[in-house]
Amino acid sequence: MSRRYSDILKASRDLPYLENYIKWMTSAENRQPNIGKRGARKPSKKLGVVPFNVPLLAGQLAYESGALPTWETYRAELGTHTVELTAGNVKNAVRLERYSAARIIIVSGRSATGTQKTSHITGRKYMSHGGTSTSLPFGKASEAAAETEEATFAAISAAVRGANTTGIRVTLKPEKFATLTL
Repeated sequence: MSRRYSDILKASRDLPYLENYIKWMTSAENRQPNIGKRGARKPSKKLGVVPFNVPLLAGQLAYESGALPTWETYRAELGTHTVELTAGNVKNAVRLERYSAARIIIVSGRSATGTQKTSHITGRKYMSHGGTSTSLPFGKASEAAAETEEATFAAISAAVRGANTTGIRVTLKPEKFATLTL
């Protein structure tokens, strides 16, 4: 058969999954809140960063936070790109409205082969590689540094991976900021 009708054939194969998804979306008892089912939240750590694209006053840091166990594990890899806020420097940290720092997202404990699972919503089979995800903010090493977000991410990512190339995935969540328009 020609490629001309391939999209129609694919849609006909996926129709039962789509119907299951619509049924799940329209049924309120299927979509109960998932509150408190993953255990207690990990303690957080107050951190400060020098933003890439938002000018601050001399000595100021943008206030951010990250999971304490993640900070303790990867603080050396972040180097001076993330600063621990202490009683001495917390007064220099400012909360910026409409700003989120660049974050390095670390997924560890992933399986190389994965396991086949079936979606409880659509009934479709998929491969799950597992793992747990966490993230930490990062910024420029100093106010005077002429670093780019991508180059800094590449350096931190290489340090996080180190010799651990199996079971770990590192991705970038870019810095976001919105300017006010009047």
